[in-house]
Amino acid sequence: MPKSRNEFEVVIVGTGRAGSGLAAAFAESEIPVALVSRTAKRGKRGAPPVFTADHCPRGARFILLAVPDHAIAEAAQAMLAAGVIGPRSLVGHVSGCLTSSVLTPSIPADRTFSAHPLTAFPRAMAIFDQTLSGVTVMVEAPDRKTLQAVTKLFRRAGATVAVLAADRKPLYHAGAVVGTTFPFLNLMMCAKILQECGVPNPFNIAGNLLDDVTENLMVSKDLSGLTGPFARGDVDTIASNLRALEGFSKEIANLYRIQGLIIGRLAATSGRLGQEAWDAIRKVLET
Repeated sequence: MPKSRNEFEVVIVGTGRAGSGLAAAFAESEIPVALVSRTAKRGKRGAPPVFTADHCPRGARFILLAVPDHAIAEAAQAMLAAGVIGPRSLVGHVSGCLTSSVLTPSIPADRTFSAHPLTAFPRAMAIFDQTLSGVTVMVEAPDRKTLQAVTKLFRRAGATVAVLAADRKPLYHAGAVVGTTFPFLNLMMCAKILQECGVPNPFNIAGNLLDDVTENLMVSKDLSGLTGPFARGDVDTIASNLRALEGFSKEIANLYRIQGLIIGRLAATSGRLGQEAWDAIRKVLET
C-alpha cells in the first residue's frame, strides 16, 4: 500500500458496486488504488482508502470514472478542476454504452478510454472478495498507446481484455442488458410463482435453474441445449402454462407469449422444432 496519497496508480471515482468492486480487484492484484467519494467515508480496515475530491490523490496514471452514464462528463470536469487529473493521467469510464468521446470536452482524446467489465458486481460485497479473474473487460480508446496501457492494467488485475470498436458499443451493451437484466426479471418472476405454489427456498431454486440452463448453453453453444416444452413441441403443455399464467398475472402471461414466439421461431428455423409443431405452438401463443 502506498505511503502517501500521491503514490496511487489508479484513482476510481465512485464507490458504488462497480467502483468498489474494481478497487478491490486492483488492490488484490497489488495495484495501488484509491477511491473518491462525494462525502467522506471511513474505509474498512485493509480496504483501499476513500477520499473526497478536495483531499484525494493528484495526477494518478489512471483515473477511472465509475459513475452513472449521465454524470460522466460532469465528473470528468470536476476532477479536472480539482486537480485530480494530471497532465499525464489517462482518463476513462466504465459505461458499457457510451464511448470515450463523452470525455473529450474536458480531456484530450488521446488520453481517454472506456473499459467495461462484463460482470455483474454483487450488491453486498465484502471488500477483496471480488477479483477480475475470469472476467472479460471490453476496452475502447482512440489512441493506440492509451489502449495498450489500459489493456496492460486490466491484465495485471487478472482480467481477459478485448478491444471493442466505438461504433459497436450501443449494440454490445444492449446484448449485455439482454443477458443480465432480463434473466434477472425472469428469475424473479419464476421465484414468485414457485413461492405462490409453496416451493421451499424459491429464489435459491430459481438461481439453480439458471445455473443448469447456463451450463447447457455453454456446452451446446446452440439450441440443442434447449429443454422444456418448446424443445419438445409439447403444445398442450404450453397451452396449460399460458392458462395458468393468465390467472396469476397477465403481464407474465404476455411475457411468456412474447418469449415463446421468439424461442419457438428460433427452434423451428434451426430444425430443432418441426414445422407442424411450431405452427400449433404459434397458434396457441397468438390466440
